[in-house]
Amino acid sequence: MLLILKVVLCLVGFVWGRGRDKTLRFNSDRTFTILQITDIHYGEDDFKDFQTSQLVISLIRKAQPDLIVLTGDAVSGYAWNGDPGFFFNNWARFTSPFTITNTRYAYILGNHDGEADLTREQIFDLDSEHPLSLMDKADEITGVNYFHEVQSSYDNATAPPSILWFFDTNREGCRNETWSWGCVEDDQIAWFRKQSSLITASNKNTYDLAFFHIPLQEYMDLWYDGETYGEKNEDVACPRVNTGLFDVLAAQGNVKAVYVGHDHDNYFGGFWKGVELIFGRKTGFGGYGPAKGMLRGARVIKLTEYWDKDELKVKKNDWMLLEDMSIEDNTKSKSDKKAEKRQTECALPNRPISHFKLVIMLILGFVLLSLAVGFAYSRCKSRNSQQLKLGDI
Repeated sequence: MLLILKVVLCLVGFVWGRGRDKTLRFNSDRTFTILQITDIHYGEDDFKDFQTSQLVISLIRKAQPDLIVLTGDAVSGYAWNGDPGFFFNNWARFTSPFTITNTRYAYILGNHDGEADLTREQIFDLDSEHPLSLMDKADEITGVNYFHEVQSSYDNATAPPSILWFFDTNREGCRNETWSWGCVEDDQIAWFRKQSSLITASNKNTYDLAFFHIPLQEYMDLWYDGETYGEKNEDVACPRVNTGLFDVLAAQGNVKAVYVGHDHDNYFGGFWKGVELIFGRKTGFGGYGPAKGMLRGARVIKLTEYWDKDELKVKKNDWMLLEDMSIEDNTKSKSDKKAEKRQTECALPNRPISHFKLVIMLILGFVLLSLAVGFAYSRCKSRNSQQLKLGDI
C-alpha cells in the first residue's frame, strides 16, 4: 500500500512540475504569504474530517499562500481503534487539500500525532515522500526539527532575508519531568543555537519565524504582564520545565515571532522582551473547542522584503482568516486581566499512574470485588436457609 502511494505521489509531483524542489522564494511583488493551520485532528469522525478538508480548501483558495504551515495535531492518535493503516489513511485525508490546491506545506508534529500506529520517525518517513511536503529532519537530535530559507526576489540580494524554523515539541515529558507536556529539549536548543550562529555570522539581518506546537511558559507572562491582542479562553498548556528556549531565541535576535497551536481556545499574541509570541487559530472540526462564540480559522502571515538604503529588510503583517471567510485583525484584548486569577503554572496533561500505584489499585480492586462477591454469596446462602426453614414449618 505504501509503495503504491509513493508511486502516486511521484506522479503527482511530476504533473505539478515541482518534483522535490524545496526552494522557497519571495514573489516578484516582494511578498511571501504563509497560512498557519493548526489542530485539525483527523481520525475522530468521518464527517468532521470532511468538514475540515472543505474548510482548509476554502482557506487556501482565499489566502492564496505560498506555504502552509501545519503546527501539529493533524491526527488524533488517541482515536486509533487498533486497526493497521490508521495514521496513513488520515494522513492521506489531511494532505488532500494541499494536493488539490497544489500548495506546498511544512508539517510539524504535535503531541497527538504519534499516538497511533506510526512513530514520529515513521511519520517523517511517510510525509517526506509527499512532493509538496517540506518536512525535513536534522540528524542526531530529539524529534523532527528543520529550517528553510526564503530566498530574495531581488537579483542583487546576496543572502536570504528570512528563515523559517520548525521545532518538534514532542509528546509528553520534558527533561526528567514525566508529568509535563512535551518541550523543545536541550539538544534541540543547542542545534538551533549552532545553526543560527552559522547563518548570522555572514547574514545578521534575517527576519526569522519559528513554528512549533506546544506554547512556551512565557505565553503566561505575556498575557498578564504584556500588551496583547486576541483572547485567552483557557489556561496555557505549556511544559512544566522551562528549558530556556525563549531566552535563546531572544538572545540570538534573528527570530522575531513564534507561532504555536495546542490550546484550541486561545488566540492571543503580543510582544514579550522583543519577540512576538502568537497563538494560531484552531482550524479543525475534530478535538475540543473552539470556545463559545469563536469561529475556526487560520492565521495569514504576510512577509514583505524591501531595501532600506543598502540593507535588505523584511516586515510582517498577520491576521486571522475565519471559517466564514471574514478577516479578524489583531485588535487589543478586551479581557479584564486584573480581575482574572493569575495563572502561575502550566495546565498539565492527566497525571500518569506509576506501575506501583497501578498494581496497588488492581490489588485493592480485587480485594473489594472479592468482599462484594463474598457478601452477596453469604446473603444468598442466608436467604436459602430461611426459605428451607419456612418450608419445614
